[in-house]
Amino acid sequence: MLKRKCYIYPVKMSTDVTDSEFDEDAISQTEGEITYDRHLPAMHLYLGNNFIDAFGSRLFYEYDSILREIPIVFEENVVFWPGQTIPLFATSPDTCKALKYAIRVQRYHAFICQHQLVENISCSIIAQVLSYRIANEDGVEIVAVRAIGRHRVHIDSIETTIFENTDILMARDAKILIDYVSRNPLDYIRLPSLDRIFPGKSDVDWSGTSNTNTFPMVEKFYESKFTTIPKWILNRLDLSVLINNILEHTRDWYNTLPITNSPMDVTDFSFWVASILPIEAFRKMNLLLVSDARTRLERVLAILEKMYHYNEIACGLCEIDIGKVDDIISMSSNGPTGVYVNTASFMHEIVTLKSVRNIEESGRPKGSFSWFPNYKWKLLACSNCGNHIGWKFITSLTNISPSVFYALTLLKVRCVIDSSSY
Repeated sequence: MLKRKCYIYPVKMSTDVTDSEFDEDAISQTEGEITYDRHLPAMHLYLGNNFIDAFGSRLFYEYDSILREIPIVFEENVVFWPGQTIPLFATSPDTCKALKYAIRVQRYHAFICQHQLVENISCSIIAQVLSYRIANEDGVEIVAVRAIGRHRVHIDSIETTIFENTDILMARDAKILIDYVSRNPLDYIRLPSLDRIFPGKSDVDWSGTSNTNTFPMVEKFYESKFTTIPKWILNRLDLSVLINNILEHTRDWYNTLPITNSPMDVTDFSFWVASILPIEAFRKMNLLLVSDARTRLERVLAILEKMYHYNEIACGLCEIDIGKVDDIISMSSNGPTGVYVNTASFMHEIVTLKSVRNIEESGRPKGSFSWFPNYKWKLLACSNCGNHIGWKFITSLTNISPSVFYALTLLKVRCVIDSSSY
């Protein structure tokens, strides 16, 4: 798998800006190039200092492996993905004990993120703790964790185990789900006799796990002439064309951050692009349930095409227009969306935009627990129904662009997609 490349404009770190330094009338939205160091939000520095690295081997299981005893952390608002960074700020005793069990007992520091979206849906993510902080603040135990998703898993049963005099939920017989890449349609209908014209075809990996497309594009189009299916249909279904179409739809989200930052393995790419879609949790769960990366990518492309067709982000309560898909930008190296946690342990999946409409601001700018270092935040509400929809982030530092951007929580807004979409 190719290494990820990321070009970021360096920014000198500074101390927090005081409220008195803000002149909101003088702060204007900066168009064009983003100079903010977008590595910073991906590090989740707001979780605090003095993190301890969870040393150990990279968590990896073969497909169909059975995990006998893994602690579960429940999250109702967010669907996690393999390869996605997972920030946790636990204050409840049950969650704290589950995370401490993963850190102190599990060999790989593993736990399962279970989404309770729909009954009987048991597709979850097994995550691995990368670093953690255990502290006692004002008499309350806090466990802060930076983790990463590793595998999709199916939970067979859930039981309780006593750990540090507290009952914690454990997954029994959790099964690692298979992920594969189905072959291009042309591979099934092409004439084997053409192998004499295009030598080396017998060495192609047909297992569906290869990262390499089966044939060069010119050869594929030539071979399509010997089938009854029109070339434009085969072209539409070709994996490389499918990926390029997805990249074209998401290219504008990245500004000066090239999308070569995306993984190049087909399955990993399908996880990554599905994770950055600004869509509701139930739609992401439907994508997570898919085992075939090609099918997942086809559904992602269908969603992207409908998103750009309507080009509208609406309030989830009153459905008034809040923003446009064209205004989405990436303020993190992870992409235009991301999962962040607040001091109340509540997780928000947000999408960042350069401009919004029909909103009302409240309160003074605050710098505490800011998800974007060097920015302060204010609450945003829908001007029509008063629904809390996100935050406005502002900075007075002249060496950072944009000076203003907006983060909308996907729990309270939605991209307009017609009802027949995935």
